[in-house]
Amino acid sequence: MPWIAIVLVLTGVALLLRSQGRLWVCSCGYLLLWSGEPWSSDNSQHLLDPYSFTHLLHGAPAIEAYHEGQRRCQVGSDPGIGFPGEPYPIDTDGGGH
Repeated sequence: MPWIAIVLVLTGVALLLRSQGRLWVCSCGYLLLWSGEPWSSDNSQHLLDPYSFTHLLHGAPAIEAYHEGQRRCQVGSDPGIGFPGEPYPIDTDGGGH
């Protein structure tokens, strides 16, 4: 069910931005798959541009850090260096850590 919350949040954000006067597409009125001129007004207004690779390159470590944090916070695992406020797992089998 979390996908329903994601869809609702994204829809709400899109409608809020539209109500503030933001355009659905760039002011040129068309949508390009690739905009190859980094110094034009089309830059960052279409699907892909010369900076798309760096967006992926910088996003990958952030996603990896998020997944590492999730892995460390699983119930029943030793938290090691976890997130602040993370509950320490309860020892249910009496064997200790």
